[in-house]
Order: sequence, then structure tokens, then C-alpha cells
Amino acid sequence: MDRSDLVSTDQTVSAAIAGDEHAFASLAERHRRELHVHCYRMLASFDEAEDAVQETFLKAWRGRSGFDGGSQFRGWLYGIATDVAVHRGARTVRRGGRRRDRRPGHPGDHAAGAVALRRAGRDQAAHGQRGLDG
Repeated sequence: MDRSDLVSTDQTVSAAIAGDEHAFASLAERHRRELHVHCYRMLASFDEAEDAVQETFLKAWRGRSGFDGGSQFRGWLYGIATDVAVHRGARTVRRGGRRRDRRPGHPGDHAAGAVALRRAGRDQAAHGQRGLDG
């Protein structure tokens, strides 16, 4: 990133903090994917992560006056995203819910399937049953 990119980014951040919706949307899109990955790693759900990113941007927009400018805007967003994801994860666990996507073919489905297979194998072993290959 050269000097002109830094100045342009600083100007965009300043405009966003001042209330320029277009500038804020530009910054949000710039960081959306990496924030989604960050939230997904904590929530283990594509949909929950997407909701967390949306909530992050909403909180950032509403709390933009709290951005002191001394830190990086990206780091500020990450802090908000982390708080949101931790809160969402705790809320899901408290409700007794599972943080798993319902879309077929999603990696969360594979993980749940692997857990079910391991449980079935343990149940078979506990009852002295033989698997398909034995």
C-alpha cells in the first residue's frame, strides 16, 4: 500500500466517522469477508457469522463517534465483531441451541455427520455389534 492509498483510506475513515454513509459502506465492504471468516471461526456457523457481521456494522455505525482514530479502523471493527460473536455464541448456548447451519452440503453438516458416526460406532462397540465391514 503506497502513501496515496493510506491518505485515501484515512480520508474515507474520517468521512465515515463524520456520518458519510457511502464512505462507511465502502469500508464495510472492504472488511466484510475477513470479518465473516473471523466470526465463523468463533461461531462455527455460516449464517450466525453473517448475522454477527451485520450486527457488527450496525454497532460500528451507531457507535462511530466512539472511534478515537488512534487505532486502525480494521482493528476497531475486529473488536466489535469479537464482542458480538462472543455474545451471540453465549446466547445460543444459553438457549440450548446448536450453532450449526441448516443448509445441506455446508461444512457444519459434515462435522455434525462425523460426530453422529463416531457416536454410532461407540454405541455398536458398547453393545458388541459389528460394523458393516466386520
